[in-house]
Amino acid sequence: LWMGRVSEAEAACRELLDRPHGPGVGGPTRVCLAQALWAKGHPEQVLREIEAMATSSDFSPAEQARVKAWESLTRWQAGDLHGAEIAAEASRSAGTAANDDLAWCLATMGLAAVVNRRGGFTRSLNLTDEAIARADRSQDRVPHRFQLYAYRCQGLIDLDRLDECQTAVRTGRELTHALGVAWTLPVYHWMSALGHFWAGRWDDALAEVEAGFALSEDIVSAQETEMGQL
Repeated sequence: LWMGRVSEAEAACRELLDRPHGPGVGGPTRVCLAQALWAKGHPEQVLREIEAMATSSDFSPAEQARVKAWESLTRWQAGDLHGAEIAAEASRSAGTAANDDLAWCLATMGLAAVVNRRGGFTRSLNLTDEAIARADRSQDRVPHRFQLYAYRCQGLIDLDRLDECQTAVRTGRELTHALGVAWTLPVYHWMSALGHFWAGRWDDALAEVEAGFALSEDIVSAQETEMGQL
């Protein structure tokens, strides 16, 4: 999943869940499945998986908090801002109780996205910066495997702080490479393109869009090759 082979990750999760497995395996696998479906842009499927998880006892408190965080991001993706806000607040509380940095950062990112959509650009950016600060303090830096700095870019663009947007893009890319995560790189190309576009640097914007498309195609091609070899 981190390498960008999202369909392969989804297939592996489903195969594992179809087999007999011990306690403690189903929870993280279902969270990973929801994450893969979210990355593919299938919010309806993610919400169905989350509804199925609600009746399961195979989740630790941290995993339950992460499920609510993904519910928040998914409802935001589907346009349900009210539901996304409720899920984000629940996940932030559960993440705090479980001392889980990933759940708290994802939930805060979801809340920031909701606030941004409602026009609260300054508060949205402040929330994103809170998530980034906690991710920086996290021992394993796992929250930085998600595009926290891409959300910061969006907030900076909305506040017309376009040069800072490009700085955030560079920081996000550096973290992405350092952590060996490929799936967020096309997002950073897109955010950089938006920043260049609004700054009137259209050649730079076009170059970033083309680079993002090429990288996305490379990820998909590698994914299809791997699937064909299985």
